[in-house]
Amino acid sequence: MLSAGDQHHWYRVCNALGKPEWLEDPRFNTRPERAKNAAIVNEALNALLATLTMEQAIAHFTEHDVVAAPVNDIPMAEADPHPWERRAMVEVDDFLAGTIAVSGDYWHFSRTPVNIGVTPQVGEHNDEVLSEILGYSTEEIEAFKKNNVISEEDLYDEVVGAPDPN
Repeated sequence: MLSAGDQHHWYRVCNALGKPEWLEDPRFNTRPERAKNAAIVNEALNALLATLTMEQAIAHFTEHDVVAAPVNDIPMAEADPHPWERRAMVEVDDFLAGTIAVSGDYWHFSRTPVNIGVTPQVGEHNDEVLSEILGYSTEEIEAFKKNNVISEEDLYDEVVGAPDPN
């Protein structure tokens, strides 16, 4: 990811791309003109990036004072110690997958703690929601279950409409 949105960053980008002549090119004088000609800029950027590893690209743009950072996929983010130290990634116990890494709390507020967990199981909160929030009686909730209006059945491994494998 590169960040060079302001006019004074354009000088740095041109130098990083090896295109100092673009500083005098009217196609690139303003942000709107650069936007119209983004394909040309992207072509030069892609040509340069094709010759560099990610680490080399970050170093190259950093040397030219262009803000650059990798865009991590999930395995890369999970391997990076920084999100773990900041609690941007945490481990939780999932009822299906065991211990898994999930997004944590990106924002830290002194009086607003974050409770990070996993997705509830099907029907896990049925009784609570139906009785405490919606006011249904125990008998009504049992009738819903009996008539298949609601379910707590574990269907996680079934794909609705899929042919029977047997």
